[in-house]
Amino acid sequence: MRALIRNALQQIGFRDVREAPDGEEALKQLLAKPANLVISDFNMPKMDGLALLRAVRSHPPIVRPRS
Repeated sequence: MRALIRNALQQIGFRDVREAPDGEEALKQLLAKPANLVISDFNMPKMDGLALLRAVRSHPPIVRPRS
């Protein structure tokens, strides 16, 4: 499913598309390099989508300021 979404986003012009196998890895990636958009599954191993959302919201530096 991640590959299908990545390919669809790339086909419509998105170039910097990253993916993670689980919620914990996604959070690590977001802490290392913020993103403008996060598409998440609710049912993921290690950290579900709701826990990921809460973690993202608790770390303001994750969200890039709009320019």
